[in-house]
Amino acid sequence: QHTSVSPTVYSPGTKVDGTPFDTCEPGEPTPSPTASPTETPPLVMIHEIQGTKSNDGNGGDISPLEGQLVMVEAIVVGAFLGADKLNGFFLQEEDDDVDNDPRSSEGIFVYYPVPVDGVNALNEGDKVLLTGKVAEYYSQTQISNVIMIHVISSNNPLPTPAAIDFQRGNYGVFSTPGGYVADLERFEGMSVRFESNSDMVVNEIYNFVRFGELVLTSGMVPIQFSQSNFPSKSGYDFYLRSIASRQVTLDDGSTTQNPDLSKYPGLDGIFDTENAIRIGDRPDSDLIGCLGYSFSQYRVHPTGSFLFEREDHRPELAKSKKAKAKKDEFNIVS
Repeated sequence: QHTSVSPTVYSPGTKVDGTPFDTCEPGEPTPSPTASPTETPPLVMIHEIQGTKSNDGNGGDISPLEGQLVMVEAIVVGAFLGADKLNGFFLQEEDDDVDNDPRSSEGIFVYYPVPVDGVNALNEGDKVLLTGKVAEYYSQTQISNVIMIHVISSNNPLPTPAAIDFQRGNYGVFSTPGGYVADLERFEGMSVRFESNSDMVVNEIYNFVRFGELVLTSGMVPIQFSQSNFPSKSGYDFYLRSIASRQVTLDDGSTTQNPDLSKYPGLDGIFDTENAIRIGDRPDSDLIGCLGYSFSQYRVHPTGSFLFEREDHRPELAKSKKAKAKKDEFNIVS
C-alpha cells in the first residue's frame, strides 16, 4: 500500500500508519532540490553569439554559445512586444562595438513574452543590459529565458542599419523545405536597409491577407521560366536560384492571422480597392526594418515609414458592346 505521511513519502512495504512491515524497509524520502550557487554570466558581444558560418543543414547558423547563459549590453532597434506581435525585441551593438567581420551579425532577437524586473515596455534607442540563454529556434539564433533586464538609458542614437543591396551584392542561396532562400545570415537580427535604388518590387501577395506577408524581389517582377526558355531541369533550377538570391519577405511584425490590413506598413492607415497592394507595386523610399528568420524565410519587420507606389494601375472598365449569344441544351445522361 502506498501511504503518504507528511513530510516523508513511503513507497510499497508500509502500513497505513507509515511503519514498515517486518520484512521491508521504508522508502527513501524524496530529496528537496537544492539551489545552485548564483553565478554572474560573462558579458559578451552579439557577434560572439552569432558567430560565423557553420550551417546546421536548414539554412541557419548554429551559435557557438548555444545553451549558455550570457549577459548582453546593446541598443533596442525594434520593439515588437506582446502576443499579438513577435513577443520580443531586436538588439544591436553600437557602431563602436562592431567587429568589422562581414560574416558575423551584430544583431539578435530577444524572446521576451513575460516581463522581467518590471520592464514591460521598451522603445527604439533604449540601451539595455540583460541576462538570458542563447538558443536556436527553428534556425534563428536568439536569446530566450531572460532572467534579468535593466534599461540603462533611453533615446540613444540607433546603430547604423546594415545595407542590403541585391543589385550589387551576391549573397548566394541555401535550400529549405520550401525552396531556395537568399543567404542573409550575416544580417540576422540586425536593423537593415534596402535602399530605394535597389528597386524592390512586390512579387507575391499570396499570404498577405491571412498572415500580413509580401514577397519583394529586386528588379522586375519575375516571369515563368518557360515563357522565355525551353524546358530544362538544370536551367529551371538555376532560374529559381537567381530569383531567390534577390528576394526577401516583408512581414508586419506580428504572428496574428487575418490582421487588420489598414495598419499594414506602407498603406497609410487605409486599405480599400483604390490602394490595395498589387503585384508590381514598389516602396517609395528606403525600406528599413529588423531582419528575422522564421518559417524558412528571412523576414523584414519594418521600423521605418514608407508608402507603396502603384506601378500597374487597374485598367478602365471595358466598354460594353452589343453581342449575340446562343444557348443550347443537351441531355447527355440518358
